[in-house]
Amino acid sequence: MTEENHGGQPEVQGAGEGQQMLGRALENTLANLNLSIERMEEIVRRFEAGEADLDESISLLSEANELAVASSKELDQAVQKVVYQSDEGQQDEGGTPGDSGEPRGS
Repeated sequence: MTEENHGGQPEVQGAGEGQQMLGRALENTLANLNLSIERMEEIVRRFEAGEADLDESISLLSEANELAVASSKELDQAVQKVVYQSDEGQQDEGGTPGDSGEPRGS
């Protein structure tokens, strides 16, 4: 059974504190990624409109590259948290970390 949390997102009743913390961390990651995407879209619009001179273009490209690298790292960390949480859940249920229950080789 689910109920809505304060952010309007469904929250699983009985979810462990670790799952709730993971959910909040993922929401923060998503918000940060959305901000980075919006800024990169703004940079692209500036290039398309031809508004930037050479020095500003170099600065904007550098900023866009930094945003892309930071976003990639943040996304990788979020994926690792999800995998770690999933592995912990399988251990709690008596499974082996990374074991999906499927026979190997299928």
